[in-house]
Amino acid sequence: IKWWSAGAICFFILWGTGLKDLDAILVVGAVWGVVVDLLVNSDFRLMESDKKEYNIYMMFPFPLKAIWTFFTNIIYYIVVALVVNYCYLGVNELINFIKGTSGLYYIGVEPLLFGVFCTIADMAFIGIKDLIVYLVKRKKRKKEEEQDV
Repeated sequence: IKWWSAGAICFFILWGTGLKDLDAILVVGAVWGVVVDLLVNSDFRLMESDKKEYNIYMMFPFPLKAIWTFFTNIIYYIVVALVVNYCYLGVNELINFIKGTSGLYYIGVEPLLFGVFCTIADMAFIGIKDLIVYLVKRKKRKKEEEQDV
């Protein structure tokens, strides 16, 4: 779902508006944050059971009624869009370094690769968040076990 939504945003927003540089990053990130908050996370919540198995795929796995997640998702996905921009720049520099040229070869932005880069960047950030949550819960659990003894 995340890969498809990122590709659709690339197709409709990035290609459709023709924005460039910082404007494109800001608009794509803001629209992506709205889409994820209102559509993707809502779909995840509808599909999950009581075990909350889709929480590990959401940056802010809080109920839909929490209005602050709307704005934090917009800010978060602007940051992710910036990281995706640097992914494209890095891949293009790597291609030119391997070819021994200076800016002759580049990969353009298209929905499929954009979706892949977005999913990788998003899941990397979410993985870091999940690791921090896991470590905090483990430390809290150890502290409770020490108090019980």
